[in-house]
Amino acid sequence: MLNLVPKISKSRKKSGHAAWLVDSRSVLKNGSRNFFWTKEDALHFIDKLEGEASPAADTTDTWKWTFADLWEHPDVGYKKHLKERKKFRQIKENDYRTKKRHAKELLTVIVDGQPLAKMRVADLTKGKVQNQIIKQWASGHTDKTVANYLTSLSVMCEYAISLECRTTNFTHKVKPLGEKRSKSNDKASKILPSVIKAIEEAMKDNWKLAFRFSCMTGLRQGEQRALTWGQVDLDNLKVHVIQAMQPHDNLNPGDTKTKAGRRVVPLHPELAKELRELFLQQGRPNNPDAYVFPSKVGTPLHGEKFLYAIGNACRKAGVEHVTWHELRHFYASKILQAFPDDLWRVKNYMGHETIDITQKRYGHWLDENKEDEYATDKLVQHFANVF
Repeated sequence: MLNLVPKISKSRKKSGHAAWLVDSRSVLKNGSRNFFWTKEDALHFIDKLEGEASPAADTTDTWKWTFADLWEHPDVGYKKHLKERKKFRQIKENDYRTKKRHAKELLTVIVDGQPLAKMRVADLTKGKVQNQIIKQWASGHTDKTVANYLTSLSVMCEYAISLECRTTNFTHKVKPLGEKRSKSNDKASKILPSVIKAIEEAMKDNWKLAFRFSCMTGLRQGEQRALTWGQVDLDNLKVHVIQAMQPHDNLNPGDTKTKAGRRVVPLHPELAKELRELFLQQGRPNNPDAYVFPSKVGTPLHGEKFLYAIGNACRKAGVEHVTWHELRHFYASKILQAFPDDLWRVKNYMGHETIDITQKRYGHWLDENKEDEYATDKLVQHFANVF
């Protein structure tokens, strides 16, 4: 038990919201100031501190721990630590998921010829972080993205220091050198059809249709997750985009990203055929609000599911990581081939607010081909030999 009780008092955050403050700096070596919305949460946190201060958790010889030990320890592991911080509202749900994902990816990074999970925490140096970990993260990511990973790694290191796994932070003065973007910061990179094909073949069967749908409609992830059967016109080969999942709500669809996001997108005949089969497999749902790509309990799929599905497929296929959002770029490359002189149509299909956005992001892909077929004919032609 703690020798002294942490100070608890009613306070007010910078935002003006009233909160309860627990200050454990005077009773714990690594104590801190923690805010909670209710007194009940604050008291629960004090109970947790007392539990951690008891001799139940055996953390002797932590300097021998590997990163796998640091992550998985049943009493004081970093995974449990993150979960507790989320439980007591010290970090938001989105931040929790990000830090958890970064930590899990970190364990798979190869350092000195083996996964970092097998390396002793005390043996990781700043040089190995800069020359091996950052180098692997930098492939396909910008400085900003690498910096986000590095921040998560630094927080994990500080936690390791608090457990006496090591004495210094191995991220100190490490530079997050990712790939440089053009000054416009908007130009998209093309993804080769061969890469798309390899990912699709490596993907689990239950994800393949969702993957092909994204490639062949260009819907944003949130728009696809919120897509209902009432929005899909299989007879007229059209998808009506009218809603999207919101960043911090995985149950209730909201408005699209912009007004321009409410649009009609042409549907490839082969894709429509697959969707019709899916509709039958789902028992011909009578409810027009039934989701096209639902979870096992009928709710929208969580965004993390999409990330894991494509990430696992990329690793299995042995190709550079592709994000779900980048599948929009693949779609854009195909419709630009189909309509090189009709940037306005491309803007509408992509759901961009202005044609300038379309021009900046995809204008460098325009070629000199001029064709006049209808939209569905063009889609058939330019998606040929991809799937």
